[in-house]
Order: sequence, then structure tokens, then C-alpha cells
Amino acid sequence: MRPISLKTLSGALFITLCAATTAFAATAEADSLSAALSRARTPAEREQTYVRLADLCADSTALAALYWEAALTEAAGAGDDYGCREALDRLVQGFSAKQPERALEYVRLADSLLPDRRFALFRASLNAFWLWKQMSVANSFEAIDRALAEFRERQPGSLTPEEEIEWEFLTGLSIDYSSIATEAYGNIPQAIPYVEQALAKLEKYPLEERVHFEKLCREELADIYL
Repeated sequence: MRPISLKTLSGALFITLCAATTAFAATAEADSLSAALSRARTPAEREQTYVRLADLCADSTALAALYWEAALTEAAGAGDDYGCREALDRLVQGFSAKQPERALEYVRLADSLLPDRRFALFRASLNAFWLWKQMSVANSFEAIDRALAEFRERQPGSLTPEEEIEWEFLTGLSIDYSSIATEAYGNIPQAIPYVEQALAKLEKYPLEERVHFEKLCREELADIYL
């Protein structure tokens, strides 16, 4: 699959967003934001306007995705790492269930947009969320089994701390959902220690770095206990 690029993305978005914004401008707030967008002179200004438009049309997944894609392009242009993370997170969440291949493109795009070690946990959280959705929505264990097999094939001690957290989380996730799939419900509690170990390791990181992965872990624990 050809990786998505910001150059390709921005070119396709320009025409689409012109039509989308015109069609969406049905409320006073939308009109105001559309006017602000036309006046914006910097990537940062355009990014914030696209984010507000995305939030405003949250009920329309397709339209919100267009605005998040535009916000991502502007955030990258402005060197806004936080904005890139927010947009990528929303896009992966929005597409993982119904358009998994498109979501996977954004998981991979994060590697090139945010290559620094301080974003390793965020990149891992995107991948883990994508795998989670393939298992829970598509009812497919193939992707997560492959990911876990790749971790097991690595030399002992060769995993990075972030990869260890991802391995712990995915192992717990696999136990949980495979237990449900085989109706071996008594095995579900075996998933808990793995997710809790992932949470314990996350505590060593600053909140800004761990927040996305910690959210995944706590959501999975809540599902298990429920």
C-alpha cells in the first residue's frame, strides 16, 4: 500500500473542503468559522479553525474527517506536534472500524511526522488502537496475532520500553477477546495483570506522553471488569 503523504493530502483537500465548507455553512457559528478561515493567514490560524469546524460537525464522521485531515496538514506546516497528535488520533479513531486500510495509513504517517523518541508511546497507542478495532469490530485476530508473533521473535531484552508496554497491552487484549470468542469466559480475568502491568510502566512517563496509551489501558480494564 502506498503511504499517504501530506502533499497528496493537501492537494486533494483543497477542492473538497471548499465544497464541504460551503455545504456545511448552515449555522451562524459555521458561517463565522468559514469567514475566519478565509481571513486566516498562518498555518496555525487555519489549523485552529479546522479543529473548531471538525468539532462542530462531530455528528458527521465523513465531514469531520475532512476537517481533521486539513488540520493535520496545517499542524505539520506549523510544526505543531500537539496538533499533529490530536488530528492523527481523531483520524485513526474515526477510520479504524469502517475503513481500516485508511486508518492504517495514518498510523504509518505518524512514524514520519513524529519520529522523535518522545512520541514513541503515542505512535504505539495508534497502532494498538488500530489492532484493537480490527479485533473488536472486524472480529479478526490475524493482525494482533501477527503483531504479538513479531514481538516474540525479537531477541530477549531487545524491545524498547514503549514496545514492552504495547506487548503487555496487546497480550491482555488478545486473552480477553479470544476468551469471549471461544466462550471461555472464565479465562477473561487472566488478561487483567497484563493491562495493569502496562499501566504501571506508563506511570514512569510524563502525562503528555502517556495520556493516549493510558486511556486505552483504562478503557480495556473497564471492559474486562464489566
